[in-house]
Amino acid sequence: MTDKKPEYRIIRRTRDGQWEMLEVEGHYVFVRYENDEPSIVNTPAENMVQTIYPDLAERILNDLDRFGYDFHSPESILAWHFTMIDNFSAMDHARVEAVLDQSFLQRTDWTLDENQDIDKWKYLFGEENERKEKIRAWLSKCTHMQMTAACCIGNAYHSINMSYVLAWLMENFKGKKLKQKFAKLAELIAENSPYGPEEDIVGDFVTFELYYGIHLYEKGFLINENMMDENETDAYIGKEISTEALVGRNFYLYTGWKKDDSQPAQLDLVDLDLDLDDEEESEDEEYGDDYENSNDELRDYIPENCWIKRFSALEDGCEAYHILAISTDNSGKIEAISVVQETVQRMGGGFFMIPGQELQGYSSYEELDYAPENILKELDLLLKGRYLKKSSSFIGKKLPQKMIDRGGNGGSDTEYVYALQSAYRLAYMHMTVDTEEDGTIEDFNYSTYQSSGSSYGDMFSRPVLYSDRTDEATDMLLYIVDLYTDDEYRDFL
Repeated sequence: MTDKKPEYRIIRRTRDGQWEMLEVEGHYVFVRYENDEPSIVNTPAENMVQTIYPDLAERILNDLDRFGYDFHSPESILAWHFTMIDNFSAMDHARVEAVLDQSFLQRTDWTLDENQDIDKWKYLFGEENERKEKIRAWLSKCTHMQMTAACCIGNAYHSINMSYVLAWLMENFKGKKLKQKFAKLAELIAENSPYGPEEDIVGDFVTFELYYGIHLYEKGFLINENMMDENETDAYIGKEISTEALVGRNFYLYTGWKKDDSQPAQLDLVDLDLDLDDEEESEDEEYGDDYENSNDELRDYIPENCWIKRFSALEDGCEAYHILAISTDNSGKIEAISVVQETVQRMGGGFFMIPGQELQGYSSYEELDYAPENILKELDLLLKGRYLKKSSSFIGKKLPQKMIDRGGNGGSDTEYVYALQSAYRLAYMHMTVDTEEDGTIEDFNYSTYQSSGSSYGDMFSRPVLYSDRTDEATDMLLYIVDLYTDDEYRDFL
């Protein structure tokens, strides 16, 4: 009597016929054909390559077809599965934990040491002592496969903290949203480390999602910590805002992607001498207020009818702006919010340009999948009702205590100075506030100077010009309004 051979069925064979996947008694195994002779695919330690998970089996076959048996870590899932089969599966849980701790947590993780001045980086990668304890607690609950995934990303990026961040993301986002988060994280890493390009990083993250996620969705979450969704603007939808508040926070009404002729009267800005003349309206048009015919169609990213406010997102050598678009219904309730980044490239690099005479730039647009901190702050202040009234005057009112506490210009207690980057062009707005000794405002001295877009270029190009742009001037006065405490703002009104 002979032993009964196990039943099997062929699931799929690669196009070249070299690799085949079989299902044998609930397990997926793999066959290699050389000279039409089949042989079972084993690991380097001669253990059979097998799995009970169909998604993993499909990926193994695809990577055998793509990379062959001479796998490349971490691109090929074979590197991950071989590590699991030949190494970690033979160890008990505590031993695997000890190996990972010794390999990664007994030295400084570069993600906890570098780029800590970048807010988004610091939020994701954390502070060293606290994060390492979180990683140890996380590993203590991981399965062997999940620890394998942590190890493979840890080896590829010299950081097990990177694995923790990916696991944290997976517990908070799914589907397309998770892919967006992976892409943004890859971009952050590529811009601030030697790793890249972004596409390769995203590919490694997707592999982690597969290998780590099998048990995540089967056995449940391990970190159980909410992650701030930087694109979470849903909380503002349905909130009611007034036209007065929108105008008072420097929003402009657009209909048909053009500044509406019925735009409510602009703020008077009675405290500033802006040298306004008949040229202001035509000058505004030069700065892209008509979004219907812009270089790269912003109209593809914002509603046809909406309120728009711009913010500087200037980085040294890169001219960029954030555009916040809010659409409301007839009752003034927010229906939709869009956040778009505009990046401008100018001929000549922006050097030695006189305000109002910048060379024509080419704008490109990208809808952001997260709301930058300044956008969230703006939405909070808007709903809070913090804005300039039509004829607001600061004369005779006190400066915010925060400004007084910072100290005046050169230690003065009667002169305070601040500067902001324009949200419309390569320029800085400069304000000097003259006060009494107790901080009561007496006068404003407002001007702008052209920026080259880089700190180096600014050493050679700083002609001063009194501004005739109410949009920029309004941002300067809102800076003071936003520094007031609630009690100070009530006194200001």
